[in-house]
Amino acid sequence: SENIIEFYFDTILIEKVTIPSGLTFDNYHEGFLGKHIWVQGGRKVNASRYNGYIDEFMLFDRAVSENEIEKLFELGY
Repeated sequence: SENIIEFYFDTILIEKVTIPSGLTFDNYHEGFLGKHIWVQGGRKVNASRYNGYIDEFMLFDRAVSENEIEKLFELGY
């Protein structure tokens, strides 16, 4: 099965990324928020950074419905 990560901005779905099944994460992988890294031939070739502020970031360990996202937005989260 596939895992899908959805990115929302003010309740609007802005990007949907499909993660292949069998992909695992461990503490050897770097994670970034607000940074995009281009990889070519297995090595990092370039990176760009988000120039702004990120607030009220939320990460869930379960699927969250669109209705839940709208409710969180209405509550000011």
